[in-house]
Amino acid sequence: MPVGAGRDSIADQDKDLEKRRKKLQKEINEGENKIKQAISEIDKAKRAIPVNEQEQTVIRAKIDEQIAVAQSFVDKLNAVKLY
Repeated sequence: MPVGAGRDSIADQDKDLEKRRKKLQKEINEGENKIKQAISEIDKAKRAIPVNEQEQTVIRAKIDEQIAVAQSFVDKLNAVKLY
């Protein structure tokens, strides 16, 4: 095997390994970015929980009021039906 061919072979292997390393590094970086993004979304959702709970409490109170009004009309209707 000539010396020049061996060097070319080693150079080609070196280039291939460097390409693989860059590709793997890129995949690792993309994976880390996805993890960071997921963590950010989780943190955002955790911060939104108290706000959502407050909104739900307000809406539940409004629903309870509406149910009470509806029940009072049902009671009045039943009283009228009794006559």
